[in-house]
Amino acid sequence: PINNMRVPGNLNIVGTCVDDDGISEVWLVLDGGDPVKAEGRAFWSYYLDTNNLEEGPHTIEVWGVDINGLSSQDKPKKKAFVTWNLDRRQPITEVTNHALGELVSGKITLEGTVSDGNGIKALYYSLDNGETYSLTKIKEDKKNGNWTFELPIDTRLDKDGPEILWFKAIDKMGSVGVSSYLYFVDNTKPD
Repeated sequence: PINNMRVPGNLNIVGTCVDDDGISEVWLVLDGGDPVKAEGRAFWSYYLDTNNLEEGPHTIEVWGVDINGLSSQDKPKKKAFVTWNLDRRQPITEVTNHALGELVSGKITLEGTVSDGNGIKALYYSLDNGETYSLTKIKEDKKNGNWTFELPIDTRLDKDGPEILWFKAIDKMGSVGVSSYLYFVDNTKPD
């Protein structure tokens, strides 16, 4: 991968390694872990299964060993480093202060969280079944590793009955997550 590249799945890491004497082997380290040997020499590759990796930035460090056993591992200018971003999942939006399907009336404020391993760029909401979306403010909650929102809703503008609020969250890598929140409006007093 190239620096800051978005990777949505498994990754085949490929590269080249050159030395005037010839290359014996190439080694990689992912996120400071244990070294693993790549397949090939001058043209090498390593297949990385990302299913168990967390979303967000990851670093690859690569060095070569020539046919005489000389390694570029201890020579920072001769090693390759790249940081890329794993983005397998879409952002998740949840309302936290009202239960799904709750009966509401009057003016309410929906509070909730938006989470994604790559951070959240923006959160939009729609009150017309996704025809139009409006931007809402979000705040990063570094303690819990997510973003929070407060969305005022005036249910008096709706008819009594079920309403669906749509959310569209966009993470910092460009992935879009759409979710919905169902609530029931009850502003009419019984006769």
